[in-house]
Amino acid sequence: MKRRFIFSMLLVLSVLLLSSTGYSQKQVSDFGALKIRAVGDNVGLLFLFEGEGPHVVAFGSETPDITVIDPRGPGLGKIIDDKVHNAADGPVTTIINTGPHRAGSNAEFPDVTTIIAHENTKAAMAKLEAFKGTNAKFLPNKTFTDTLSMTVETVGAGEGTNRIDLHHFGPGHTNGDTVVVFPSLNTVYMSDLFPGRAVPPIDTANGGSALKFHETLSKAIATLRAEYGFLGEDAGLAVADASKPGLKIVMPGREPAPPGPYVPMWLFPSVLDEYASFINELVIAVKDAFAKGKSVDEAVDGLTLPDQYKDHDMEHARTFVEAAYSELKR
Repeated sequence: MKRRFIFSMLLVLSVLLLSSTGYSQKQVSDFGALKIRAVGDNVGLLFLFEGEGPHVVAFGSETPDITVIDPRGPGLGKIIDDKVHNAADGPVTTIINTGPHRAGSNAEFPDVTTIIAHENTKAAMAKLEAFKGTNAKFLPNKTFTDTLSMTVETVGAGEGTNRIDLHHFGPGHTNGDTVVVFPSLNTVYMSDLFPGRAVPPIDTANGGSALKFHETLSKAIATLRAEYGFLGEDAGLAVADASKPGLKIVMPGREPAPPGPYVPMWLFPSVLDEYASFINELVIAVKDAFAKGKSVDEAVDGLTLPDQYKDHDMEHARTFVEAAYSELKR
């Protein structure tokens, strides 16, 4: 038990710098701005590393090899890897990239043997300067189209064989968005398909679609509900199959976690239904503005949604409207 506690603490230390707010040396060294969360009742298996911008997630296994999801930008990976070698008796051996711009420090993990991404994400990553020349070997060496499952041996409350499931449901932020499910931990990490209660940024250069976002998210919700079940008082679904214990924690791609050293509970799955409705209302409003001949500026300035969404962040409204207008003109 003592070893497990030490491993959990060292895992936190080893990935302390993952969620830096930027990539300059000063920012990489800025410990004060970082937030580290253990997620769920997992005795140090699943961690969220949170700062300004996209989240980073790590899953610790018995080896104790570590799987890192979305290691983000240059300058962070080497520091993470050094700390793993010096403190946790094991390297980062697996990386999962849920989008091309969440993979900037892949090349800084020399002991990685498996890098996983959707096939469209790999194609987009191959165009980035970070993966040119000798760094091409840090492109994903394992891809998938719709689903992929991997097993890991874990310690802690979920000791034994655990599973990580990867799903792609269609175009959203990009055309390679990946949703990561931890079935034994009752948790789903939505990455950019659910950044949080906010207008999603649309990366049109990498196949993202404002108009198809709702369809893709709705497919994701239906599949997650059917395959895993949803738990939680406000989820409205009981799970009958004991082999599929159900999802009760939703980890968004960007929205901050509740305060505190760990996150025993975060967002219930019902938040996904609400978010799908929000996206639908957003698309209806944009289509209406387009049909009335309004400019992008006029559409953004006149964007009015039902009061229930008044607390949703509208920072990326212009990007969303521009993407939608571009699609509507085709």
